[in-house]
Amino acid sequence: MLDVVNSKIPSDECGYEVHWSLSEELGHLENTDSWTNIVYVAPDNYPDGEMNAVHKITATMHYSSEYNSGSASVDIEIIRVPVLMVHGLNSDAMCFWELQRYLEQSGQYQSFQLFRADYEPTNCSYFRVNERVVQRGISILKRACAFNGYMIDKVDLVGHSMGGILSRLHVQYVDNTNVHKVITLNTPHTGSPLRNIPCIGHKPRPKGTEPPQNHHRPGQGRAALLPLHNAVPA
Repeated sequence: MLDVVNSKIPSDECGYEVHWSLSEELGHLENTDSWTNIVYVAPDNYPDGEMNAVHKITATMHYSSEYNSGSASVDIEIIRVPVLMVHGLNSDAMCFWELQRYLEQSGQYQSFQLFRADYEPTNCSYFRVNERVVQRGISILKRACAFNGYMIDKVDLVGHSMGGILSRLHVQYVDNTNVHKVITLNTPHTGSPLRNIPCIGHKPRPKGTEPPQNHHRPGQGRAALLPLHNAVPA
């Protein structure tokens, strides 16, 4: 919601006609005939060709009455969609350390827009054990952005190996409204022939206690993973 602070604005809105406009056609305004309840909705994608971490536009309120008219402006800052990086099997958050450093040094992201999820203690466990890793990471990014004055509702996911599977499981079974894009790296979307090779330091279950192969959702095997382009809006 936009907050206009301007001593020239009449203290009483009665009798005034109000209209809002944007300096660029990026996103849109809601309640444009409102005096105080105007809301800015950010665009789905960052402006093409913009290399800076922040893109600034202006919202202007134009008001007029029979006896008076004027305008007041509010500056709006737009940032790229934050990035959550999710490591894979038998790995940890250091997997994406160089990528995070590269994105920060590119000048296109601020540090609070980047987060490396770390589920190293359970990186050899079943999907069900780690299915909330992505949601926790998204929550951390939202809080970090809010602390720095930015409101976000979606993130980009970058998943390596099993991290890509966890990202897909999130948009298919947990929440498909808080993800902008999913990018996977070396992810076995159709299964892996190495699934029976134990992880380093992982203790196999005693014979006869192994869970069924389909351990994520009852009645769903590996084929239940939908094609990636159906899981995330373009």
